Amino acid sequence: MECGYDTYAITSLCCLNTLSFICFLGDGEIILDGKVFLVTGASAGIGKETTRELARLGATVIMACRDMEKANQAVKDIRSTVDSGKLIPMELDLSKLDSVRSFAQRVLRDFPRIDVLINNAGVSVPYRSTTDDGFEMNFGVNHMGHYLLTRLLLDRVVQSAPSRVVIVASTLHERGRIDFDDLSGEKWTWPADGGKVRLSPGYCNSKLANVYFARELADRLRTTQGEGSAQDVTVVSLCPGFCYTELFRYSDIKWYQYVMFAPVALLFMRSASQVGDILNDINNLLTVYKMSE
Repeated sequence: MECGYDTYAITSLCCLNTLSFICFLGDGEIILDGKVFLVTGASAGIGKETTRELARLGATVIMACRDMEKANQAVKDIRSTVDSGKLIPMELDLSKLDSVRSFAQRVLRDFPRIDVLINNAGVSVPYRSTTDDGFEMNFGVNHMGHYLLTRLLLDRVVQSAPSRVVIVASTLHERGRIDFDDLSGEKWTWPADGGKVRLSPGYCNSKLANVYFARELADRLRTTQGEGSAQDVTVVSLCPGFCYTELFRYSDIKWYQYVMFAPVALLFMRSASQVGDILNDINNLLTVYKMSE
């Protein structure tokens, strides 16, 4: 099943909509003043454009980025078009679990609430590589880093309910198969010369793990006993569709392949800004939803 424009827009609606969470101006415009969003991978691509839109709506956005130079440049770029909201770049390397723990400690120290956690950052590494903690690189960054981050921040998200956990997945999860006895990818077949593969099984496995995690977390929060706020936390995973971003920057695409296929591919691919602009539709979608309540 392919995820297109409408799928992403509707999923975004599910991520943000709740009458006690969203504030409306008289004309139906959303305002997110006082709401805190944490976006991983906010220095480029979909993460940056999502951050731009959230800032436009007045939110405070914690920009979790591996490269602080790129993060600060992203802030400048966003501020060239948006002067509302608060942008707070913070260093986070999802390939290192110690970095995740340190980052989470700083967030918990500095922010009394987290209304929405958006696990967006991702890599697609087409060659054999492992994290410092011994996980295959795609699986370690795309799933394990985000899993630990979510677990460390979950109590704060629950305390901020009604709140959201959004996990950016991919329809490539359909090609995934997780071997819990081989999370380092040692059993996989790689090019003998150490070269690259067209699509790493680790990427597909990481996206499958994203979907599994979202479903399990949603079920556990929904069935939490007692009076707590856990049942008011919505967890969703989504596919943003076919987008032109830096995700596949490590892919070994030959110049002649680019010349042959890029003109066709670009007819179907959306830019990161176009995906971010989909959030603009939330204004109308939420208004319609509110009227139907």
